[in-house]
Amino acid sequence: MNLCKTKLAIPRLNLFGVNDDDSYKEKQVVLKITANDIGRLISSKIIDGLLNVSFEQNYYYDLTYFKDSITRNLKIRRKSKIGGNKQLIESHLIYKKLISDDEYLIKSKVINDAEIADLLTNSLEGYRMSYVPAFAHIVESSRNHKLFMMVKRYSPKLRTFSIMGEKSAVDKFLQEVKGVIELKITPDPTYYRNVNSKLSLDFDYELLASEELELFKKYYGG
Repeated sequence: MNLCKTKLAIPRLNLFGVNDDDSYKEKQVVLKITANDIGRLISSKIIDGLLNVSFEQNYYYDLTYFKDSITRNLKIRRKSKIGGNKQLIESHLIYKKLISDDEYLIKSKVINDAEIADLLTNSLEGYRMSYVPAFAHIVESSRNHKLFMMVKRYSPKLRTFSIMGEKSAVDKFLQEVKGVIELKITPDPTYYRNVNSKLSLDFDYELLASEELELFKKYYGG
């Protein structure tokens, strides 16, 4: 039996639509960073501070198909408040495909729990799920409006600084950062090729939530 042909007969969700106009390309660079590095970037006015903090859950699905795309290029990201209530902020279905060494084609759509359940029930078969949790801070910068930047905490030993945007803007910003801290470029832990199950095993919600809330209070730039 041809497994691919069998799968094509299964109802599929078309969450992104048939038009590619909502897709975009961006360069993404991820740096290993410390709390002291963040302080140096702020004191040097490279960034203004941290804008907010949330708990982020990333789910990856392998060995199945979603229309014409291998689903390992798809992930479900759920963001929630941290602390006592852990209230859900939003869920996204994200398609992220590497098209060069550090540039991606990306689509993103807000989805609700019913759509997630429908997706998993009707569109994914025989899948293996991987999971990466993280605490995420949006970085504020008054002079780099073309960039989207985040600080993320994956484990007691891993904090990262993600810089995303147009290639020329990212490259220019990296030169500014290079003058203040050492550039320690690392593979993006939230891209499927780099998913490391050990990160979730080392993830201590209560400990890291406490540390990241303190970091946020110290460097809040709003």
